[in-house]
Amino acid sequence: MPKTRIHDDYHAKIRLWAENPKILPAPPPHAWPKFPPQRFASYQEMQEFKNRLIQLSAQGIQVWTPSSKN
Repeated sequence: MPKTRIHDDYHAKIRLWAENPKILPAPPPHAWPKFPPQRFASYQEMQEFKNRLIQLSAQGIQVWTPSSKN
């Protein structure tokens, strides 16, 4: 029994997308604080600092405002 391959009709997809365009607004950019130059005693210390910021960002906690100067 020969195997059949299922192919998408790419022209139909393009026609569908062209006929029904959905332009979504871009999400607001994430406001990262402006960091002063910092020196870390070790690579591990720098990674801990970055991981704290990433965790706070993932939780949706905004510790700063875009207009704040850090």
